[in-house]
Amino acid sequence: MGQLPLFFTTSPPDEFKQYHGLAAPITAQPLSLEAVTSLVISQQIWGPTVPFHYSGHTLYAPAACRVETLPERGYEVRLRTVFGLKILITLSLHTHHLMGEKCERLCKPGDELAKGDAIMHIHPLWLKQQGMQTTGAIALMNGHQCQGLTLSTNKHWLAQDDDVIGVYV
Repeated sequence: MGQLPLFFTTSPPDEFKQYHGLAAPITAQPLSLEAVTSLVISQQIWGPTVPFHYSGHTLYAPAACRVETLPERGYEVRLRTVFGLKILITLSLHTHHLMGEKCERLCKPGDELAKGDAIMHIHPLWLKQQGMQTTGAIALMNGHQCQGLTLSTNKHWLAQDDDVIGVYV
């Protein structure tokens, strides 16, 4: 994946109270920030961000959390974990005109989810046929407030099975 995104390290901090592993929200391959054309992602405007190229059809909760927003236009979700981390997962920045077509939402704002619960089903092949890239990102919107963040060195993420981000609070 190349150089680690800003805010991420390869080892845990010397001092922390709790560790939480964030599971891969979708089957994907992590990308370097340089590989993404979106400035919002590459400049980490939303906070510590990891872009990915996904092949999976289901988006899952990466941790026990509450659904904060799940727009009708689909393809993104904002979550708040039980330990206070705000997470934005977007499956494309340019799907607004699709108005949520082929995006089946399986929960609603306010729902409490366990780690690994399904959030939505999508159709990557259909998205490609519409000219969309299957590139997304997971952003830790208040991740800079954590004691530390580590990133898995896995070259491929298996949804629900692989903890891909370590969060130290």
